[in-house]
Amino acid sequence: MKQIILVVCLLTTALGVQAQKDELKKLSADYEASLKKNKTFHLPYTLIVASSLDTTVEKVQVNLYKSGAADYLKIGAMQEVIHDGTLLLVVNHERRQIRIGEDSTNIGSNHLLVSNFASIIDSSRSITTQSKDGIIHYVLTFAPGFIYSTVELDFSKKTKNLYKIYASFSDATPSEFRYLEVDYKEPDFKWVPETGFPNTDKYVAKSSNGQYVVTDAYDSYKVF
Repeated sequence: MKQIILVVCLLTTALGVQAQKDELKKLSADYEASLKKNKTFHLPYTLIVASSLDTTVEKVQVNLYKSGAADYLKIGAMQEVIHDGTLLLVVNHERRQIRIGEDSTNIGSNHLLVSNFASIIDSSRSITTQSKDGIIHYVLTFAPGFIYSTVELDFSKKTKNLYKIYASFSDATPSEFRYLEVDYKEPDFKWVPETGFPNTDKYVAKSSNGQYVVTDAYDSYKVF
């Protein structure tokens, strides 16, 4: 009888975890879908990364602007990632480099770190949920061999938008990071892009032979 009770308890726990996984996957998928549905928006967020090699903690303000197939990602004052639907530019001001590529596979990218949530959620060993102050707080734990030891996700109870990601890296898996955190603001769906967005011609122009060349303002940048 004790064995039967134990099996029933374990089955109930497993079903509860699966229900939480399904609920969390739906929240993540719905959030991503809302951003894809709203073709134009501005989403600010803060990226925080802590090194595992020392006590360094880097904090970068990121702004994502998207309109149709074009998007523009500004990462602090260091880097810009610009995509107009086919042409992809990665401009690194710190290294004074510009990477140019024609990459149609980037269409629809939203730079939100949410595309792999389903696999991460499915890999979790347990999920706990807490609701407080208008936030639904999820904590996912993983087996020792997984890249993360815990992942925390905060969603707004009202808007169902993602507010925060916190991922703690596992000590058992070599990594240059101790943790990373992403703090999102509410997306601004009323943002209006300026004429010419995302302004790839600020950096490069197409020559008569069909090759991209750097504009005079950035001719000191190395091109890849």
